Amino acid sequence: MYQNQKPLKRRSSTALLLCLGLMALFLSACGDSPTPVLPTATALPLAPTATPSPLPAPTATLAPTTVPASPTAAVLSPSPAPTISAQLKDVLQKAAAAYTNLNSLHFAIEVKAGKALIRGAEMREVSGDVKRGEGWQSLVKVNSFLGGTITVELVELNNEQFTTNPITGGWIKVSQNQFTKLNLLDAKEGLPGVLSNMRDLKEIGPETLDGEAVIHYQGTTDGKTIAPLTINALGKNDVTLDYWITPKDNLVRQLDLKEIGGDGSWTIKFSNFDKPVQIKKPNV
Repeated sequence: MYQNQKPLKRRSSTALLLCLGLMALFLSACGDSPTPVLPTATALPLAPTATPSPLPAPTATLAPTTVPASPTAAVLSPSPAPTISAQLKDVLQKAAAAYTNLNSLHFAIEVKAGKALIRGAEMREVSGDVKRGEGWQSLVKVNSFLGGTITVELVELNNEQFTTNPITGGWIKVSQNQFTKLNLLDAKEGLPGVLSNMRDLKEIGPETLDGEAVIHYQGTTDGKTIAPLTINALGKNDVTLDYWITPKDNLVRQLDLKEIGGDGSWTIKFSNFDKPVQIKKPNV
């Protein structure tokens, strides 16, 4: 009996060794397989991180926000218009100052349309001289009551007024301010006042007038402003006024007045600036 049991112990130990060897092989095989799987699993979250790269693209959408800047600049481009108006106003201011500094001038008025009355007679033409601080003298052509045209002389000297008798030709003194003053040089009622109250200004362009190089301008003024310059013949309506200025001295050489909504039309020319003028008191 004892002889038969010994081989069994050897076989069981041998079997145990075989089992342990197989388990070792199995465990080693199971331990190797998970290691290659793990890297693939960790690589999966890395792929989505590549997708945020297009995020800078929205910065391109900011570009249109700069586009409105150019249209606003285009809308503001007409701003030179006020600049031109400012330049024309500067021309008028210089012309008004030039007339304010004058001591004398010669004028010639032609009434082309509408009525201008002096002592009940319809005036057609007036020419004469103005001297600052003293007065003015003129020859006035008026329509006579018998038809045709007659010439009457007018003088204002130191606030006294005189006129010739259209029948006898002799001088007579008239009551003060019987005929409207021609305050052409007055800062408010004369040409400087008119030039200072112009609007809707525009430049027509360079021209030649009586041999002088001038620039033709145009504007509008109200009747109240123009009335003293036209012995109150105009004044109910606004007036379109064309004026010609010599750039060398900023002096107005001619005015053309056209009544808006009326038939009044005048032309006034100026010359002999600061030439000696002597206004004499008539013998009455």
